[in-house]
Formats: sequence, C-alpha cells, structure tokens
Amino acid sequence: MMGITSFPTATSMDVTRGVEGTNATAHNNGESVRAIEIKVVDQTDTLRDITSSQTDVRITDASGFNINDYIKIDNELLAITDVAGNDLTVERGRYG
Repeated sequence: MMGITSFPTATSMDVTRGVEGTNATAHNNGESVRAIEIKVVDQTDTLRDITSSQTDVRITDASGFNINDYIKIDNELLAITDVAGNDLTVERGRYG
C-alpha cells in the first residue's frame, strides 16, 4: 500500500511506499492502480475471536462502516462486502 504525500504535477504523485504494515514491491508498467479512500471513523472493537479464514466479523459499533470500505485488523486489510447491524461480512486476502 502506498500513501500519497503530494501531487507535484497534474499527472504524477509522490508516495510513501509500504505504509500500514505493507511491503513495497516492484510493479510492471501498465498495472492498474486502485485508490482506497481513507476515512476516519471511531475505532471499534471485535466482539469475538476471528479465525484466519472467517469472513464474518462482529464489532461493537458498525455505524460509519459501508459496503466497499476497507478495514484493518492488525496488519490485515479486509474489504467489507456486507453490513448487517454490527456484523460485517468481509473479503480476506485481497491484498496478500
């Protein structure tokens, strides 16, 4: 994951690589770049242990979490695919 630090021109950006516990790796010309919007919500806690393959995450307060948002638990990024009450359904392993 890269964090954008500035836009020096209309078609370029300066980045910090390897943010949020990820590793900087080589990328080939022409690879897609996906923007991940960072929004700050109040931090919440999980309400039960989560196995390495589990895709449902129960949290204390899901207000502010939406489908297609990403959450981070420890060093893992998870994509939210559904929100029902305080239960999130997530896709795991999307970014390694």
